Amino acid sequence: MPRLKVNNSIFYREFNISKEEIGYPDGWHGGNWKQEDFIKDIEQDLIDNPAPDHIPPYQTHAQLYDRMKGRKHWDDLYLKIKHSLLRYYTKEFTLWKSWANVAKENNRFGNHTHPCDLTVVYYLKCDLPEYGTYIVDEDIMIPAVNDSLLIFKPDIEHRLTNMPFELAVHPQNHRYSIVFDFNIDKSKTTWYIYTMKNLKENFLENDTNCKVQSLYGMPVMIFENAFKTKPAELELIKNLEFEGEDENNVVKTSKNKHLLNEKIELAVVRDQINHYACKFIDEIISVDNDFEMVHSWVSKTRPGEDHHQHFHPGAIFSLVYYVECEKSEFYFNPKQNFLTKGFNFDYNIKNYNIFNSLEVTYGPTTGDILIFPGWVLHRAKNLGNSDKYIIGANYFIRGDVGSYDKLTIVKDIWHINHTLWKT
Repeated sequence: MPRLKVNNSIFYREFNISKEEIGYPDGWHGGNWKQEDFIKDIEQDLIDNPAPDHIPPYQTHAQLYDRMKGRKHWDDLYLKIKHSLLRYYTKEFTLWKSWANVAKENNRFGNHTHPCDLTVVYYLKCDLPEYGTYIVDEDIMIPAVNDSLLIFKPDIEHRLTNMPFELAVHPQNHRYSIVFDFNIDKSKTTWYIYTMKNLKENFLENDTNCKVQSLYGMPVMIFENAFKTKPAELELIKNLEFEGEDENNVVKTSKNKHLLNEKIELAVVRDQINHYACKFIDEIISVDNDFEMVHSWVSKTRPGEDHHQHFHPGAIFSLVYYVECEKSEFYFNPKQNFLTKGFNFDYNIKNYNIFNSLEVTYGPTTGDILIFPGWVLHRAKNLGNSDKYIIGANYFIRGDVGSYDKLTIVKDIWHINHTLWKT
């Protein structure tokens, strides 16, 4: 899914979207639609509900999706678009308007903007992609590729490119596109890791279950009994596809490594986890930069099994949420403490504590959260009589980092998930 940045304008593109598998009530599969079904509906709607005379031809009247709702191919397309918005953006959107455009020989589409928060264009039939969407201020043409999406903020002046008459006169060259305009749903608070302003506005009210420890100068934030998953969420997590399922004494990891960003059924779990991550960003890291969840997965260990020692490359900090855990141990092992860093002697330790130990152990159970720097070595063991399930998440910085004056500026750090909406 390419992210295009031209000057200050950002666009998202997705291709072959009817083939992408996403979550439906009956399971994961591709969209159930055919190009000709949409075209038939649009042509009939142009007769039944044409746009007002001041709108250039050919365009249906607004609220097209409301009129088509209930038809399987339209509902599948709308669900796919909602999934895509969850992938890229931090808030819930509600549909404002929708319509279809048909490019023919007598079009006269002009420059315009949309008075809404977000626009999604579905290029349904575009056999001449070079006649796509022209972005006026940036002087670029975004190709209109069959079965693809273009997502952008519509305050950018743009237009549908009119084809030359000698091409547009042929019916096989007619271009069909469907436009969805969305506004942010301000009644909902499904915030993501977005900006420091948003983080500070959305902290959890109850901090009594939170404690912070300094292990060798390394911060560890612990939330006891942070929250519990709902039965449907827990069932979904347990029924994921796992790698290493047939191997003994090997941690089983979900095949989907961007789980919380891609499973819309776990959006509430994602938001709850992000709330706790916000507290770590504001109170521990305490910098005026933006952060993003870049990986998320489920790990499963059977009774008595170990989760091998490891760290998390590419993460500034990591979070572990205990979905279901009867009894376990979590070990931090940074290899050296303040004594061994200076003089690596074999000291006669009288009383072990978090400063002089080479390994520190925690005993998390269901509902607990641990947050810590991604570079520190750690491992775990399931001491219970049932399978242990945890959600892991990595966070990284995004946006511009550094200073021009100090020659430390790094522009536009961005991590984009390359997996589809599929486990």
